[in-house]
Amino acid sequence: MPFIIEADDAARRIRKGLAAQRFEITFPRRLSYILKLLQRLPYAVYFPLIKCVAGRHS
Repeated sequence: MPFIIEADDAARRIRKGLAAQRFEITFPRRLSYILKLLQRLPYAVYFPLIKCVAGRHS
């Protein structure tokens, strides 16, 4: 898994996000930004790309 973080760090980020009443709590941030950027691609490009990347790690 890319950008793995420790459970304590994840819990801290969740607690901080809940306290701030955020709409969305994402971590690790780098991976979230990459995925959000990829979602802007046309489906004809996005799904084959995700399938290719996910297939390598399954």
